[in-house]
Amino acid sequence: MAPILGSSCLCPRIGARFPHLPSPKQFFVAMSALGAFLQSNGLTDAKVINYMTQKLQLESVADFASYWTSDEFEKGVQTDIVQQVADVSLPASKLQIARLRAAWKVAQNQAAAAPVAAKTAASGQVVGMGWTSPEVTTSTWDGLWEALIFKARNPQKFKMNVSDVVVADRPGYLARSMTIVPTGKRMQEHIYASERKGEIIYRVVDPETKRETDDERVIAVKEGPLRMEFFHRHVSDGYRSFWQAPLDSVKQMVQELVDYAAQTEGKGGVVGLGIRSEEIKGVSHDSVWRSMMESIREPARFFACSDVSLLECKGFVQRKITANGETYLENIYCDEPSCEIVFRKLVNGSETSVERVVALRTHPLQLEFHQRNVADGFRVQWDMPKSAPLASVEAFVREAQRKDGAQPTTVSYGITSDPIREVSYDSLFAAVDLSIKEPWRAIDVDQAGCSVEDCDGYTLRKMKLRATGEKVVERITINEEMGSVTYNKCDPSGRPGDVERVLAIHTPLRLEFYERSASSGLRVDWKAPFEMARQTFSNIAQLAKQLQSSSSDFVGYGLASKP
Repeated sequence: MAPILGSSCLCPRIGARFPHLPSPKQFFVAMSALGAFLQSNGLTDAKVINYMTQKLQLESVADFASYWTSDEFEKGVQTDIVQQVADVSLPASKLQIARLRAAWKVAQNQAAAAPVAAKTAASGQVVGMGWTSPEVTTSTWDGLWEALIFKARNPQKFKMNVSDVVVADRPGYLARSMTIVPTGKRMQEHIYASERKGEIIYRVVDPETKRETDDERVIAVKEGPLRMEFFHRHVSDGYRSFWQAPLDSVKQMVQELVDYAAQTEGKGGVVGLGIRSEEIKGVSHDSVWRSMMESIREPARFFACSDVSLLECKGFVQRKITANGETYLENIYCDEPSCEIVFRKLVNGSETSVERVVALRTHPLQLEFHQRNVADGFRVQWDMPKSAPLASVEAFVREAQRKDGAQPTTVSYGITSDPIREVSYDSLFAAVDLSIKEPWRAIDVDQAGCSVEDCDGYTLRKMKLRATGEKVVERITINEEMGSVTYNKCDPSGRPGDVERVLAIHTPLRLEFYERSASSGLRVDWKAPFEMARQTFSNIAQLAKQLQSSSSDFVGYGLASKP
C-alpha cells in the first residue's frame, strides 16, 4: 500500500529549520552541558562538538564563552575549531561556522548569569522545551499582566540582582539596559508586549553589533485555567528551543509575580495599570459587547455629549465630540476577537503617544480599563480616579438589558443564535462553507441563477433573490482561523461596497451576524429583518446536522480527531 503522505508533503518550514539531518552516528555525541547547549543552538556536526568537548576539553557554556575575546571569536571559531575537523570551503562547514559564532554570542549572555547556572547544576532541573505554572487563584489575568509590565520597567524591585536600570519606550518595544551585579556586565534587551496574545517577549541585544540575537524568551499568561507559561524559541522561525534556565529560579519568579499581583491589583484610588468592574450579571456577553460598539456611533445614549460627527477611515473611526465642556477629536479602533475598543485623542491633527482601552473580559463577565503606550504596547500609569471609567459600566449594562429583554425587529449591531448542540465546530464550519457554494441551502435564492468563482483571496458569488428578483454579486472572504466569513455586496460595476456582513462562529457553539464598515472595521446599525437572520441560523444549523450524520470514509470538508 502506498503511504498516505509522500515525501513531497514534508513541511517546508521543517526543511528550512533543519537543512542537514544528522546521521545515526551523530546521536552518540557526548552530551556534556556544552554539547547539549550547542545542539540546542543548531550545531549538528558531531565532529565539531566532539572536538570541542574532548580535544579542547570545553565542558561548560562558560568555558566556551571565555575561550576567545570578543575581538578573536569570529576568526577563532573557524581556525581553532571547524578548520581542524572539516574543509571550511564546503557550504556545510560555512553553515557550522555561522551557527557556532551565533552560539558564542548566546553563551556570553548565559555566562553573565553564572550564579544562576550554579543553581541549575544543584537542582538539575531546567525549563527545557517549556514549563507551565500551577493554576493562579489569587489574581486575575489583568493582575498578572500588570505585574509583568511593572517588572519589565522595574526589575530591581524584584529579586533580580541588577543595578543602573534604564528603560525607554521605542517603536514596537521597550528598550532596557541594566548591570548584572555579580559580574558587572552590562545587559541590553528589547522587550515586546503582545497583550492580545498574552505574551511578554525578551530579546537580548548584542553589545557590539547592537542587533537582537535570534533567540527570545517568552512569558505567556493563559486562561482556562489562569496560569503562566515560560519557554524559549527562535525568532526567525518561531520554533521552540531547549532552554537551560534553572526551573527553581523560574518558579521563584512566578511566585514573586503572583504575590505582587495579589497585593496590588485593584488597590488605590486611581486606575493605575488597570481596573476591572464588578462582575456583570443578568445580561449576556454578546449584548454587552454590542452596547459597547453602539456607544461609539451613538454616544449620547450613554453619556452627556453633543455635536457628534463621525468619519470612516482605514482601520478606525474618527469621532468629533463635545463632552464636559471640551470639544476634541479621537480615533477609535476595535478588535473583535479580543473584545477591545481603543481610543486615541488627536492633538494638532496627530494621535497622542498613549491610548485608552476598554475591554470586555469573561469568566467572570467584567469590563476592564487601562492606558498604554501606543508605540510599544506597554501599559502605563493612568492617574484618573477609578470612578470616572467605572461610571460608564452602568450605561453599558442598562443598554444590554434592553437588548436582552425585548424582541428586536432588525439585526442592529448584531444578533446571536441560540446555543447549537449535537454538532461539532467542524461540522458547523463545513455547513457555512457549503452554504457559500450552494446558497439555496441557507437563504431564499433561485438555485438556477447561482454561480460561484474562486478568485485570488476571495470567492465571487452571483445569485438571484427570489423575493425581489434582485441579482446580487458579492465577494466572500473566509477566515477559518478566526472562525468568520465576510460578505461584501458589490455595486453594478463590480466594486466592493462600503459595508460588509459578517457571519462568525463562537464558542460555546453559536452563530453571530452583524454588519460593519468595510473601511474602519467597526460595526454599524444593520436594518436587515431580525427573523430573516434567525431563519438563516436555523438553516445552517440543520445543514450542519445533516453533514455530521452523513459521515463517510472521505475527508470531505474536513475531519477532526476524537477528544
